[in-house]
Amino acid sequence: MKQKICTESPNQDNCEIDFSKSFKSNILTKNKELKVNEISALLSSSNFNDLIGEISVNNKSDTTSRSEQEYINEINNISNELSGVYQSRIACDDDLCALTVNVANETAWNNFKKQFFKKDTSKGNTFIRLGTPQNNETENRILFFPGNTNAIVQQK
Repeated sequence: MKQKICTESPNQDNCEIDFSKSFKSNILTKNKELKVNEISALLSSSNFNDLIGEISVNNKSDTTSRSEQEYINEINNISNELSGVYQSRIACDDDLCALTVNVANETAWNNFKKQFFKKDTSKGNTFIRLGTPQNNETENRILFFPGNTNAIVQQK
């Protein structure tokens, strides 16, 4: 699955997203079902921040632009309210949003998740990769698919 999304690398455990390939067509079926293995490859990629940059320049509807701004405001409010939630970065296009959240500890992360995702199903299917603590911070990565509650498939 990684070969559909990642550059060819001698280190098969590492994925660097190949932006010359259409990563979106490789994570969504024609029916907008989500391919879990490919999404996992994106979340664990060595250049996830580049993915956020790529998504930020994708074409998006006015509705998506407004939603993205609402998410930014929501994250900023949560970060101001909660201790231990630091830097975050988010970008959305019409199909998905990519987000990184840096936290001080597991409690801060759990509080962030509780606030950001609440019982709100409008953020759709959500995939999370928990980071490894470094320098008293952990970067957690999230891909969510607003409005998409379609099936999640594991293709071989």
